[in-house]
Amino acid sequence: MFTVLRWETRFASGIASLDFRHQVLFALINEVNCAALTGDRSLSPREMLADFARHARLQFAEEEQLMLASGYSELESHRMEHGVLCEAIALLAGAESEVDVVDVCAFAHDWLVRHIVSTDLPMVAYLRGDTAA
Repeated sequence: MFTVLRWETRFASGIASLDFRHQVLFALINEVNCAALTGDRSLSPREMLADFARHARLQFAEEEQLMLASGYSELESHRMEHGVLCEAIALLAGAESEVDVVDVCAFAHDWLVRHIVSTDLPMVAYLRGDTAA
């Protein structure tokens, strides 16, 4: 069962623009899930997932620019993780998909939390000079 995704201090990178975009992604997942569960059809949950994917791509582009500018050695693997989410959301949210939108939200929720904690925060530590990549 999907629960509301809440921003926690453990997700904070200290880079305001990245943290803001992550918070927007959390809010979008929650909006899609809420619309799917309540039957709100002002925007279809699939259209809302497409909006989530657009915002995710903006977030990912910003992260990738930071990594490129810093010479981060894990750029390609990080970029591949971003691609996995975008491709999965596009496939799962497609009109022909039999997958329930709530399940897609749960997948996006789990992916986002795992990605921030295990991939983004180590990248930010490298950018700050806290660790070598």
